[in-house]
Amino acid sequence: MEKVIRLIMIFVYGFLALGAFISGGMLISDPSGGSMGLSKDLLNHTPFQNYFIPGILLFSAIGLLQLISAFKLKSGGPHLKEIAFIAAVSMLIWIVVQLILIGYVFFLQAIILSLSIIELFFSIYLRKKK
Repeated sequence: MEKVIRLIMIFVYGFLALGAFISGGMLISDPSGGSMGLSKDLLNHTPFQNYFIPGILLFSAIGLLQLISAFKLKSGGPHLKEIAFIAAVSMLIWIVVQLILIGYVFFLQAIILSLSIIELFFSIYLRKKK
């Protein structure tokens, strides 16, 4: 059972890492958000003038944490449980803050929120295992 859970977690962390790298990269390369079909009006209730800083945060903080967690889950090693937990909490905070600031805009937000909760659940499960 542990092997199945670990495989699911590797997939989820890897999928979210890929999405963060692609989306973050697109926001960095086009801070207007136009290439992703995003309106600057979505940023009206945020501290951002464009999508450049959110893109950097999404790519570097979220994407890297997710990727490191996926690799740690695959290879094991020290601090695996802590890194997986931190990545899960970071992803959950990211999507909840996004929903608070810009609202529900596209279906991927629901998928990301669901996957974040799955990550959190499984990372807590891992932390409780001896």
